[in-house]
Order: sequence, then C-alpha cells, then structure tokens
Amino acid sequence: MTKPHLAHLTLTGLLVLLTSLSLASHAGEPLIVVEDRGGTSALPYYEALNLQPRANAPARPPIPTPKLPATPAD
Repeated sequence: MTKPHLAHLTLTGLLVLLTSLSLASHAGEPLIVVEDRGGTSALPYYEALNLQPRANAPARPPIPTPKLPATPAD
C-alpha cells in the first residue's frame, strides 16, 4: 500500500467511526413525527419485525390498530 492510500483509508475509517458514535448517542431519544398525512397504518409492518423491547425501558401498552371502513364512502 502506498502512503496516500493508507492515509485515505485511515481518514475514512475515522470518519465512519465518528459518524456511528454520533448516531448511537441519539438512538435512545424518542422519534418526532414531522408530518402525518393519515392513510394506512404502518403498525403491521413494525409488528412483522418482531422487535424486542429494550431492557431498561418500561413496558408500553399496545397501540390499537385502526379499523378499515366498511364501505369506501366511510
């Protein structure tokens, strides 16, 4: 390896490390909804992921799934 190539790899690795550390520090913060246009709930997609609760987080009640209208006009 040449010295410029090794320096580039080192700087790239450092940048990736610093970026991942900054992202990890925000992982425990709650999400903020910027826009919600309604429509179909994404809850079934999240339930399909079968995510495990965090060990230090209190248990939350389940989110109710909205019911589909009986007719298109509802």
